[in-house]
Formats: sequence, C-alpha cells, structure tokens
Amino acid sequence: MLLCLTCLQQKPNKYKNYSCPKCSSFLKYVEGPAKNTVIKLHKAGISVSYATAEVYSYSNHSVHTANVVLGLAQPYQSIVFRGLPSGIGYVLPRSHKAIGHVPADHILSPVRTYGLIRYEVPYLDYKEARTMLRQKLKELDNWVDESVEWLSICNLGGLL
Repeated sequence: MLLCLTCLQQKPNKYKNYSCPKCSSFLKYVEGPAKNTVIKLHKAGISVSYATAEVYSYSNHSVHTANVVLGLAQPYQSIVFRGLPSGIGYVLPRSHKAIGHVPADHILSPVRTYGLIRYEVPYLDYKEARTMLRQKLKELDNWVDESVEWLSICNLGGLL
C-alpha cells in the first residue's frame, strides 16, 4: 500500500500519484504488516522512506525467509538505534554490499534511503517464518515504545 504519514490516508500500490489526495504529503510504500511499526517510528521522530515485511521462499520452497526492511529517509547515527531487539540491525548501505532480497520496486523511491533497519533470517517452515515475522515486528514496536524517552533526548540533541 501507499501510506501518508501525515493524515494516515492509504492508497493501493497501483495508485499513480505519489501525493496524498487529502493533504498533498508524499505517500510512502509500506507493506501491511509493517504499517503500525512505521507509524510508531514516524511519531517518535524517525523518518521512514519505505517498509517491507514479508516471508519469501527459495530453493523450491524448502527454505522460507522472514524479511523486514525499513528504509530510513534521513541519515542517523547508530547510537540512535541502541538496544534494537535481537537479530534486528541498523545497516548503512555503504557498509553493506549485498542488501539481500529487497525487490527493486520497493527501494526505487523518489525519497533517498540513507540506512536500513533490517531483519532477515531463513527458516525451514513457512508457519515458523510467519510467526517470527510477526514477533520481530512486535519486538520493534515494543522497542519504539520503550525508547520514547531516549528518542526524545536524541531529538533534543540534534540526532533526529
């Protein structure tokens, strides 16, 4: 979906305009499972340019990978993301040569991406991968909730 983070208006991916029809703000590509996480990050002062949250498979569907990628629309110092949940990392594109499975249409955006909050782990079972995807998004939501004071300090210190 395309999501306006100003008024929370949603449009389908096939919507041809990247401006919100309600408030004229820029629409962001956000996959459904990541919507609440993106909104929480936005309210906490962290700018997200796009978000993917999916389970994909390879090797004739014998391996399923839980994949969460949140593209960040501003450069942040790594200290801002201290204490991220286990397995979730903050990655700078210049330091990470192979981003992995991020479909090109998800990262091609008029908004530049300066960094990624990322989780990608393979599982043998599809249900286990779906469960871990939901769990990691929930852990990330909890991190934002628990880090509100820290993110406020970062904002006051000019880090956001």
